[in-house]
Amino acid sequence: TISAVGKLLLALALGLAVPVQEDIEALLREARRLEQAGDPAAAAEACQLFLQHARQGSAERARALFALAAIEGDLGRYAESARHAREAAAIFEARGDAGRLSNALNRAGLAFLYAGDYRQAGESFRSAVAVSTRAGDREGRAEQLMNLGNVHFFVGRYVDAARMYDEALAVTTGSGTAPWTPRRRRLVLANQAILYQKLGRDEQALAAYQELGATAGEQVEDELISSPD
Repeated sequence: TISAVGKLLLALALGLAVPVQEDIEALLREARRLEQAGDPAAAAEACQLFLQHARQGSAERARALFALAAIEGDLGRYAESARHAREAAAIFEARGDAGRLSNALNRAGLAFLYAGDYRQAGESFRSAVAVSTRAGDREGRAEQLMNLGNVHFFVGRYVDAARMYDEALAVTTGSGTAPWTPRRRRLVLANQAILYQKLGRDEQALAAYQELGATAGEQVEDELISSPD
C-alpha cells in the first residue's frame, strides 16, 4: 500500500495539482510516523523528496526544511541540520512568521551546540530570544534562554549561565499555569542544580534537587546541560 506521502510525491512527480496545505500536513504526519517507527533516515528522505518539488520561498518549503533539520539533528547530521534550519529561518523571516522564525533559529542553535560550535550556537540562540521576546512568545523565550545558558556553561562562563537560567525560570514562573510551564521549570531547575554542583554551591544544588524531587516525574535528561538541548 502506498503511504499518503508516497501518493503525494508520485502526484508531484507526474505534475498533478495537489492542495499545498494538505501536502505539507501529509508529509509531517508521515515523517512523524517513520520516526516513531524507528526509521528517522526514511523520514529525512521523505522530507528531501518533498523539497525537490516545494516552491522556493513558500511556507510549505520552510516547514519541510524545519522538519528535516530536526530529524537531521537526531541523526547527528549537525552541519546539515544547521544549514536547513537557517534556510527555513530565512523564509519564515521573509514571510513575517515570528513564531516559526524563533523556532528555526533555536533549532540551528541546537545543531551548532551539539557540533561544539559554541560561537554560532550563542548567536543563533540570542537571535531566537530577540525574536520570541518581540513576539511575546514566553514558551519559546524560556527554552531559548535556557539553551543560551547551556552555551555559557560549556565555555565556562558560569556567571552568565546562572543569569540565563534565572531569566528562563523567571519567564516560566511568570507564565502561571500555562501547560508548558511544569516541564520547562523542571528542566531549568535540573540545569541549575548541575551548575550549582559545578560551582560548589551545594546548598543551592540540594534545594534545586529537592524541588525537582517534589514534582511529578517526567524524563528530562535529553535537555540537561550534560547532554545539551
